[in-house]
Amino acid sequence: AGSTSGTTAPTSGWTSTVPTVEAGSYLWTKTVWDYTDKTSETGYSVSKYGKTPYFHTAWSYSADGADGFTTVYPNLNLLEGTKDFSGDWWSRENWENDGTYKGLTVKKRRNQWGGINKTFTAPKDGIYTFSAYVKSSGNNANIHRFTEKNGTTYWDSGAHKELGNNFGWLRDSFTVTLKAGDTISARYEISGSTSDSILWTAGHKWEEGSTATPWMPSASEVTTADYPSYIGQYTDFTQDDSINPDDSINPSDYTWSLIRGNDGKDGATGKDGIAGKDGVGIKTTVITYAISTSGTTAPNTGWTSQVPSLVKGQYLWTKTVWTYTDNSFETGYSVSYISKDGNNGNDGIAGKDGTGIKTTTITYAGSTSGTTAPTSGWTSTVPTVEAGSYLWTKTV
Repeated sequence: AGSTSGTTAPTSGWTSTVPTVEAGSYLWTKTVWDYTDKTSETGYSVSKYGKTPYFHTAWSYSADGADGFTTVYPNLNLLEGTKDFSGDWWSRENWENDGTYKGLTVKKRRNQWGGINKTFTAPKDGIYTFSAYVKSSGNNANIHRFTEKNGTTYWDSGAHKELGNNFGWLRDSFTVTLKAGDTISARYEISGSTSDSILWTAGHKWEEGSTATPWMPSASEVTTADYPSYIGQYTDFTQDDSINPDDSINPSDYTWSLIRGNDGKDGATGKDGIAGKDGVGIKTTVITYAISTSGTTAPNTGWTSQVPSLVKGQYLWTKTVWTYTDNSFETGYSVSYISKDGNNGNDGIAGKDGTGIKTTTITYAGSTSGTTAPTSGWTSTVPTVEAGSYLWTKTV
């Protein structure tokens, strides 16, 4: 039976199968011995259910995570020339350049109506997302997003939206389902008529999928420097970032590692020794976990997306698979020894009370050996590792 008390046995709720017990509560086990003389005795044992650790990933352009921090890796832009509004953009009259925002050319307009946009043609059937940076001033600007599909006004899926008045920079977006060959455009306009109204916009983007990711150039325009340079990871006890978003948007919560070298030959800087591939960016990152009795050979099976139940005396392996935008991929492993009983004492008899993770400390060291962990040289930042050597990651 489950209970919120770890000192007083429950008076009801006993079942013959192990019930679901929330983290922080207790699993009680009751054993009744019936003797041949028709007497009986009852014994109890109890174990506390610990919390389940969850691993979060983010990306950044700087080693401290502050520059361009994002928890979603950016997709390439399906539009050309959106960094500086080059090419064939509709309604250029009465727009002027007004500096940059996040390195992107800002277009500014004071006149009513006449938004600036570029038509996008869907290359195949699928779901697509538009996003752009927008800012406004003036209490009667009445900024709205106006969308046309196949030459007519498009009102479905929230494609037309009133953004309001006098707001700072925001990333606006909407998602639509398109057929191959469909054309669609989105623009921002001032519908209010007062003279103090101003509209700014930058960084227009179309991409596949239903998630708006940070602005990126198109495939024909992208350079190595346009991709995030660092990957960050941290552990807490919240499965969904939306439950406690403050935990996931603070760059200092993460441990940051370089994920690619600078322009030049592969491995020229070699700081991470695993995922550094020049000229391409990371399209997806998949992290899985497995338990093994070996601390030197990675398991062949048993990999799961959630941390499995920990077993004292065995090893927790973490496997990271980076898939690049050229569809190649690389795999990295890290391993940690389990010195305590697992988080869940399902039977409540043979194990000590479960314990949860209080802190996670990650350090790194280079070595010429790929089987024996270094005994010195561990640092909190990723060291330079020569080609052919190994980068060890230690998690306490």
